[in-house]
Amino acid sequence: MRNGANLASADFEPSDEQLVTLSREAFAPVRDRHREALAQLRVQVSALRRQALARVSGWGASKNKSR
Repeated sequence: MRNGANLASADFEPSDEQLVTLSREAFAPVRDRHREALAQLRVQVSALRRQALARVSGWGASKNKSR
């Protein structure tokens, strides 16, 4: 924490405001990491969707050829 609070001290009791500040600082990078992971997941799902659609359309075309 920026205010010099000694979190290592067993006697230190943070105020509600200090706890809120500590939480914000501790979890600040989480939002960006979550957005990045979600974007990567969307790219992967999109690629898998294209692959699946290509297989399905190819499967139908090969099945029609055999008739």
